[in-house]
Amino acid sequence: MTITKNRFLYLAAATALGLTLASCSGDSGADETTDSGNEGGEQTTSEQTDAGSGNEDEGGDAAAAGPECLIGTWEMTPEAMEEQVLAQLGGEGEVSVEGTSTMTFDGTTATTEVNSSSTTSVEVEGTTVESASTTDGTAVINYTADDQAITYTDVVSAEGTVSVQIGDTTQEADFAETADQMGGQSVTYTCTDAELTLTTELAGVEFSQTLTRA
Repeated sequence: MTITKNRFLYLAAATALGLTLASCSGDSGADETTDSGNEGGEQTTSEQTDAGSGNEDEGGDAAAAGPECLIGTWEMTPEAMEEQVLAQLGGEGEVSVEGTSTMTFDGTTATTEVNSSSTTSVEVEGTTVESASTTDGTAVINYTADDQAITYTDVVSAEGTVSVQIGDTTQEADFAETADQMGGQSVTYTCTDAELTLTTELAGVEFSQTLTRA
């Protein structure tokens, strides 16, 4: 399988952020990847949609109604991060993640805490490309929610750093810069007593992530 370079960059960034802030990368460069990444994107979208439907059916009886289901702390294990990045890569490539990633909703603010590192090896345009990323940061963002979507409004506080190395190139950013991009973004969600699935668009492809209640 071959994926476009830009799409790989988004996936590497998503892994660096523990997948909890992936929505902030969705608009940048989407036009560049839509055509060239179409074949892999369609397959991944279909698989993710089916998987998402299964989660909803599985937990249907235990589903809590409305935004109150969000309240509490949710976590993504390294194993879950690896599985979901591999799903975006079409099940091919090598991904290794260490560390923790959590989101806590209290009714008005969402707190994201990430302390993780990852390595990825995948074929990009016929060439094997390796990446490494490290994220250590905390962001608190105001939000509103209805029965279907969470809308992030403004950043209360954010600190930390994100570093992504791809080949010989290293890009670094403040966690605050990444959090700022979430303002005004909306993600759809399904929530049960045990699982929270967030769905957004990443580089023109539907992207889902599932967290478990801590």
